[in-house]
Amino acid sequence: MIVEHVITPVVRERLLLIDAAVFVERLLPETFRDLDEVLRLTPTASLAGVDQSLLDAEPSNNIHEGVGVRVRVGLLLGLVGR
Repeated sequence: MIVEHVITPVVRERLLLIDAAVFVERLLPETFRDLDEVLRLTPTASLAGVDQSLLDAEPSNNIHEGVGVRVRVGLLLGLVGR
């Protein structure tokens, strides 16, 4: 369980205190990996109203929605490595 690897517990008056910043920093990457796996395993072809050709298309590469913008946003949010 992720909590065991993240937290140095401090118990005061039967309360478990954790550093929320450390907990979230360690939890988010694992959560995104799990979400990616769920999305990868979702049978999109059987969903109503889904155009499979749009899902199989390469991402756009324009100045507003291009790959570079997504990478920079990920860097700014700390979601991808440098």
